[in-house]
Amino acid sequence: MDKIFSSWKSLQSREQFIVKILLTVLMIGLLSLFFSNVLGSIGQNQQTLAVKKIEFNYVLRQAERIQSFVSSRQLALDSQNPAEFLLIKSAEFGLVNYRLVKENEQNSIYFSDNSIGNISQFLNAISAHPSISLFRISISPTTNKFELKVVLDLKQPKS
Repeated sequence: MDKIFSSWKSLQSREQFIVKILLTVLMIGLLSLFFSNVLGSIGQNQQTLAVKKIEFNYVLRQAERIQSFVSSRQLALDSQNPAEFLLIKSAEFGLVNYRLVKENEQNSIYFSDNSIGNISQFLNAISAHPSISLFRISISPTTNKFELKVVLDLKQPKS
């Protein structure tokens, strides 16, 4: 260390200034090289992320299509008897006082439930059935539940 300090002191002031400038330029060059490598790797990682996101969305869409296909196949299996399907779904959604009635050549279902969300999910599930068409929904709110009458058409599947 003493040799470095003695050689530094032996330099003239303009030589010391030039050495300082060279060291500063060298440090700036090394720092710029470091940051350019970091920025390059960030850009590369962003591109990789974008590609992986596209791949994920593709796989997700394929899985949703497969799930939809499987659901439609299951629905086709369940569509043998619409009245039986309605009974199974009403039990699945825990509907109270469910009954299927034929009035004046029209089929109607009556039921009650305390959750409008549960009722909505039930109606969405039965409306997806290929042999069931909903015509009219009447909702009568009571103190702590909703009573519904749904007029529908039950088409018997062709065997």
